[in-house]
Amino acid sequence: MLNYYPPRYLFRRHEILRRLERGRCFLEIGGGSLLLAQELLAFFDAGIVLEPAQEARKKWADLPEPLKVRLRLEGRPLEEFTAGMAFDCVVACEVLEHVDDDLAMVRQMFSLLRPQGRLVISVPARRHFWSVHDQLVGHLRRYEKEELLHLFNQAGFTEIQVISYGFPFVNLLRWPRILLAWMGGTKKMAWDRQRRTRESGINQVAGFHSWLGWLVNPVTVWPLCRMAALFNGRFWSDGCIVVAIRPSGEKRG
Repeated sequence: MLNYYPPRYLFRRHEILRRLERGRCFLEIGGGSLLLAQELLAFFDAGIVLEPAQEARKKWADLPEPLKVRLRLEGRPLEEFTAGMAFDCVVACEVLEHVDDDLAMVRQMFSLLRPQGRLVISVPARRHFWSVHDQLVGHLRRYEKEELLHLFNQAGFTEIQVISYGFPFVNLLRWPRILLAWMGGTKKMAWDRQRRTRESGINQVAGFHSWLGWLVNPVTVWPLCRMAALFNGRFWSDGCIVVAIRPSGEKRG
């Protein structure tokens, strides 16, 4: 059986992986189910994942031994992490929209990069797409393109790209998410926002039968990813990716 991948993740993954360069070490913030971290190891010698959820430790323990040797899991949030090194790449998927002070977080990620290091994040896009699902998973905001450009420029980044991914497919996928939120969200709405955020990151594939992996996987979705890439510059999608560079010899205000 093939592994099942959430379709939205596959569209995001496609755009992220084709924008990476080989390097020595990466940091992923909020690694969730460790799906992307495993793929990042194809580009980097080693990596560190920050994921406080206890379930992530179980998923790490199930990894093949060669991957565990190269991938370190830290069960702490970013604000408690002391790197002691500079990273070639920092990745944070579906994290920034959960943070009260997003500028402070972007600046902290900036400080963790080496000069010419690359930051890659993904966030939900477009305010008019706000729904009950956003509330259910602990979102504080959705982002417009100009907001993201301003935010990353304030933090000192250059060569900022905002990529709209997965259109029109992720826009269609949002309707089942909204329906499920209405149908089963009453209990989760009683949780505090921290728990909603934690659960949204780690339990992406719970309850799905493994046979779905034959239908939804990187190979079967690849043609749709290539079609969606035609609309990367349109900012019509429900989600977007930002890629930015920490410049050499910068002076950050």
